[in-house]
Amino acid sequence: MTWATRWQRFREVVQEFAEVFAIARAVEAKTLTAEQAAEAINRIGNDRHADAEQKDFDLVTD
Repeated sequence: MTWATRWQRFREVVQEFAEVFAIARAVEAKTLTAEQAAEAINRIGNDRHADAEQKDFDLVTD
């Protein structure tokens, strides 16, 4: 794994953390319900999983 790849992954993780933190703050402010927060967090996880699968596919097809 190159440093550029590691840096990109670090940026992705920081972005995901920021999204989850924003969701937590919205729940705390009562602008989101726990159910809505769970759905939003699941979407983040699903998007990450889909991105990982696409990267794996790209590696195989290149």
